[in-house]
Amino acid sequence: MLDQTKTVPVQKFDGTSDYHLDDAVLVEEPLEVLIEAGKQPAISVVTMRTPNDDKALAVGFLYTEGLLASQNDIESTEQLDDNRIKIKLLSEQGMQNRNYRREFIRTSSCGLCGDQSLKTLKLMGAVQQTAVEIDKAIIDRCVQKLKPSQLIFKQTGGSHGVAGFNLDADHLATFEDVGRHNALDKLIGHAVLKQLDIPIIVTSSRGGYEMVQKAIMAKAKILVCIGAPTSLAIETARHYGLRLIGFVKGDVYNLYC
Repeated sequence: MLDQTKTVPVQKFDGTSDYHLDDAVLVEEPLEVLIEAGKQPAISVVTMRTPNDDKALAVGFLYTEGLLASQNDIESTEQLDDNRIKIKLLSEQGMQNRNYRREFIRTSSCGLCGDQSLKTLKLMGAVQQTAVEIDKAIIDRCVQKLKPSQLIFKQTGGSHGVAGFNLDADHLATFEDVGRHNALDKLIGHAVLKQLDIPIIVTSSRGGYEMVQKAIMAKAKILVCIGAPTSLAIETARHYGLRLIGFVKGDVYNLYC
């Protein structure tokens, strides 16, 4: 288990005086994911992430990119070292469908930019669904359970948190990371490996397109974002029947679709 936080010396100013103390900060390190599938050339994906849960992060990323459909598509996983993991797929079909022939860099801030189209989501295997009815009490209970489960955020104030719930607001899991996309990939990868459904996802971040894309690929029914959604996120959520909630503050929020 790698450290997810570290202590650094800081000089603190409080308006009237200054003094030295130790401060807990979030660890950020690169993770290289090596993807092998049949005779396809190996693909290397690099993301800046908070260490640990690397297998869930890698599996969640491959799942939301349409490169695997379930844990049964995984031949093996191998943690090569602290910052490198290899995933070997049983079939190269997913990579052929997505035309992965390149190495690329993911960052913790922007994820994979440019893949923002309904056509791409369809190619990845996204399925349209009928929007579910919203139970305000259920949403309130889910939101109230997110913050207490963000243990790293309590220490550092620097992590994004993403939590999964069933339709009765029972808490399934929470993952944290320096990148909101990584935190969601960790949750989705965990669900894939444990064969769990996660109909409600609550995230401490804003709701950009990629968060909506990942929620749709995970077959979630409701995505709750503490921050604001974007126009493309709303358009995509409406097209696929994903309930999108934003600007959550207490029991007040906006329902966008």
